[in-house]
Amino acid sequence: MDVMKIKEVAERAKEMALLSGLQMRPAESPSSSDLIHHGPFTLFPSKIPSKLLSQAKEAQKDFNLMMHRVAHDHDFLYQSLKNVIKVDEFTKHLWDIYEAVKKEGPAQTKCLGLFRNDYMMDTGGTTNTNIDNLKLKQIEFNTIASSFGGLVSQLRDVH
Repeated sequence: MDVMKIKEVAERAKEMALLSGLQMRPAESPSSSDLIHHGPFTLFPSKIPSKLLSQAKEAQKDFNLMMHRVAHDHDFLYQSLKNVIKVDEFTKHLWDIYEAVKKEGPAQTKCLGLFRNDYMMDTGGTTNTNIDNLKLKQIEFNTIASSFGGLVSQLRDVH
């Protein structure tokens, strides 16, 4: 696909995103109802070797277990967050909620973790993108970033 065609497809995709409800308010005007822009999306899918996808799925089980154990270890959490709680209002507010729930006792025996683990494929510094040279590299683990869940359903229409 030539550059002009890609630009045309990109502009049409942005319009479709807005028409499909894939919209966000800009960070600089979060309360404005007059300003919106399209939510983030990729124009073309990324090819992921099945070997690396399987690796990510398998690793996720261990990350999920680790986060579950961390979330249920009050002393570890406090030692890890005590300095942040002193200076960060958002974290302090979350800690206060956690403390109130802990004091009150759980209302149910089940818990749900919503996690997103982000990876990139590393070529090992070579320009050869042969599948055998690719390695999976974890770049981020999110335990609270699930805000785009409501936008994902609109992506099908955009694509």
